[in-house]
Amino acid sequence: MNSNSTIEKIMSLLVFGYSNVEIAKELGYSQHTIKFYVGRIIKALKAKNRIHAACIIKDLEYEEVLYKLYRINASELPVTCLLYTSPSPRD
Repeated sequence: MNSNSTIEKIMSLLVFGYSNVEIAKELGYSQHTIKFYVGRIIKALKAKNRIHAACIIKDLEYEEVLYKLYRINASELPVTCLLYTSPSPRD
């Protein structure tokens, strides 16, 4: 899985309130890896914490989030928007 799609999936799950442990299980990564990515997302969005980051992601348009994370326009990225698709339901 490439880094861009991983970050997008993590952002989508953050918006739905998943914890790092739940995200790790859902995506098949270690908690350490998810913690790294969540930290990267928080820093890129200049959020105070994961909840603030989730609010920013939810409130911004997809293109704005991509620009904040990658500093490029969405049209320049060959990625699929996963922000507004519902993940599998929690058990």
